[in-house]
Amino acid sequence: MENKTIGTTKRKKEEANIRRMATVVRDSNDAITIQDFKGKITAWNRGAELMYGYSEEDALQMNIGCLTPVEREEEQKDFTSRLIAGEKITSLETQRVTKEGRILDVWLTLTKLIDDTGIPIGIASTERDITERKRVEVALRLASENWQATFDAVNDIVIILTPGHEIMAINQTGLKALGKTREEVIGQKCYRIVHGSEEPIKSCPCEKSLITSKIETSEYVQGGRTYELVACPIVDANNRISAFTHIVKDITERKRAEENIQSLAKFPAENPSPVMRLDSEGIILYANEASAPILCSWKCAPEMPVPESLKKIVPDVFESKTKRTIEIQVDKKVYLFTLVSFPEGGYVNIYGIDITERKQAEEEQKKLEEQLRQSQKLEAIGQLAGGVAHDFNNLLGGIMGNAELIQTQAGSDHKFDKYVQRVVQSVTKASDLTRQLLTFARKVRVNFVSVDVQDCIGNVIELLRHAIDKRIILATNFGAVLSKTIGDSNMLENALLNIAINARDAMPLGGTLSFATDNVVLNDVNMPRNAPELTLGEYVRVTIRDTGSGMDEKTMLRIFEPFFTTKEIGKGTGLGLAAVYGCVRQHHGHVMVESELGKGSAFIIFLPVLTVNEQQSGPAAQVCVKGKGNILIVDDEAAIGEVAVELLTGIRYTPTYMSSAAEAIEYFKKNHGSVDAVILDIIMPKMNGLDVFRELKRISPGVKVIIASGYSDEKLDVLLMEEGATVFVNKPYTLAELSTALASTINS
Repeated sequence: MENKTIGTTKRKKEEANIRRMATVVRDSNDAITIQDFKGKITAWNRGAELMYGYSEEDALQMNIGCLTPVEREEEQKDFTSRLIAGEKITSLETQRVTKEGRILDVWLTLTKLIDDTGIPIGIASTERDITERKRVEVALRLASENWQATFDAVNDIVIILTPGHEIMAINQTGLKALGKTREEVIGQKCYRIVHGSEEPIKSCPCEKSLITSKIETSEYVQGGRTYELVACPIVDANNRISAFTHIVKDITERKRAEENIQSLAKFPAENPSPVMRLDSEGIILYANEASAPILCSWKCAPEMPVPESLKKIVPDVFESKTKRTIEIQVDKKVYLFTLVSFPEGGYVNIYGIDITERKQAEEEQKKLEEQLRQSQKLEAIGQLAGGVAHDFNNLLGGIMGNAELIQTQAGSDHKFDKYVQRVVQSVTKASDLTRQLLTFARKVRVNFVSVDVQDCIGNVIELLRHAIDKRIILATNFGAVLSKTIGDSNMLENALLNIAINARDAMPLGGTLSFATDNVVLNDVNMPRNAPELTLGEYVRVTIRDTGSGMDEKTMLRIFEPFFTTKEIGKGTGLGLAAVYGCVRQHHGHVMVESELGKGSAFIIFLPVLTVNEQQSGPAAQVCVKGKGNILIVDDEAAIGEVAVELLTGIRYTPTYMSSAAEAIEYFKKNHGSVDAVILDIIMPKMNGLDVFRELKRISPGVKVIIASGYSDEKLDVLLMEEGATVFVNKPYTLAELSTALASTINS
């Protein structure tokens, strides 16, 4: 993967460099042309348009002879023949004629082009208009009174030198480049001022011009830039060299363009990405080697049409002269094809990029984002559900307490006893609903002990054998060697039963419901996604699988939301799977679902394995226990507090009720010596139960406190236990639960 990434990066850099070079060639102020050996022009840049006046469209229909003055035709034929014969001709001075008939002096730099097999195919020519330079040279000789102004107007560096290289004159461009004044350079040796050397550099054209008495050129590289050096000899009346006009021009961009003409020609074949050329009807004219797998998949080759999905857009791209991109699946890969029209050539080029990994990454990102949104939504719903259930539990606590008071005072033979029993039953059912809500929200307090998950499954299966359609086959496959976890067996069995009931409803005509267990060690590789509650380590995995109707993806996304159900009205509360979700999370586990319409569903639960040292015994059964002692009840709900007073009075305790935390603390300051135990609510306004508990402990370190709440906050519970709280009762509590907690607290 790393090598592929490095290769992709290298390819992109090469493509970017080629694009930059193509831009340099196109936008160069020098005329850059390509002609075959018969003189037909095959390439014409913007500089050529500006220099000669012919548009690219017109020029591509012309022969180079159209630019050659009559008196220069033989010269043109001569150097072309010499190039074909293999002679190396890099540059020469000649003349060209413009569209308007104007004669230009030009300096040609020639490059013979060869194909991949080494066969010459044409001539690339970089042509610079030196008419102005020639005019400057004439002006220097003929118009001494105006020469300095003209001299300084030239954009290139121009220096007048003696045959001994002393600077006689230098234009403003040269002074600016050197960062010196005219006085600092006049009379100095050129090579000393410019190059810091004590003798002429090897590439100095003036040295050669002294010998040939002709214009000489050379190239010089400094600081990563390439410069063209020109020496034009100035002769006196006796035809002796009296001075040189030395011209320095930055030709870096031109050189780069020339160097890349050959690589541009080879680019498609060397490109590691697919490159194809089609005609205006979608027929393949050319395809590089990287396109071979695609053509194989398409079952086509050059001179055959591309597939219809691509072919149908080719004419529109060609005629509109626009660029178009399209994504196409080719076997297991996805390619992004860019179609570029070249109407002047009669073809459309296609450049392909393999975006398979990018598309897979995008899809993966979408899934992760959706899972995160779903998790956040469930968390928000859980907070809302927990708050509602807490308030509802307080109401149920008052109803339950008053019903028990009526039972206690009226006796079981009272004529209204059956109505009271119905009230108690209804409160119990309502309490079960709120418990399910709190389980989903992970706000129900649980006394965790050692639980064998396989025993829980066995109990559920035993119940199902008598409760579900006989056409549903129950199967087990217990493969877990370590099957114990720490938790609440009733909660776990209810969770398993809820999943089983949903499975039953999904198989109205019968099927198979299987329970399987195994042990799995979770690591960075096999950790389920979006399961922050899981840590690295060993788990018992429970898989409940049915052969029912299955679910679509939309349903699976909402399956654990409270009150969401796909059953008809009256057939479900929508809390069953929400309770499963909360139960598993509260057991520090994770539940996930796999399903497909028509292929059944599988619920997979991960629960942490319990070590031998962590195993505990289950809780003892509770009965109503009478006692004695002074009890301080602190609860902001009057219905709860007042009923608790009457219930405790009925079993010989002396209770005192305070609805305000501040009042309770003040009372305890005065009477803590006589208070045997405190029943303390957790969720109260202004001052919560933890703050009250700390204040009570400050007043009397040995105070015995029972925490009573219908809402469990795991972090708050931990803080309470760290402060010394050991006894907790859940609202709505029964008299038996409360009396048992009091007896164990006072007698401890």
